[in-house]
Amino acid sequence: MNYLKNAIMGGTLTMLAACADPVISDLEDDKVIVEHSEYAPAEKIQEEAQRGCDMHGKVAQYVSTRVAANYQMASLYACMDK
Repeated sequence: MNYLKNAIMGGTLTMLAACADPVISDLEDDKVIVEHSEYAPAEKIQEEAQRGCDMHGKVAQYVSTRVAANYQMASLYACMDK
């Protein structure tokens, strides 16, 4: 019975994480890292990266994506001068 309960809870948490909006996890004047699910729309990820770079008056330029903790993705953007 505990196995079933754990499986249901794990599945629920995974679905909730898949629905979460992209979020900035690291921000510096020359880069921003946005964590997101693999199902997050690219436009939402780009918008969040641009929001971070806007704080420094710069433009977000995509660099790469990697798998982060708990199967979340982390996208690196360079903050370039306008």
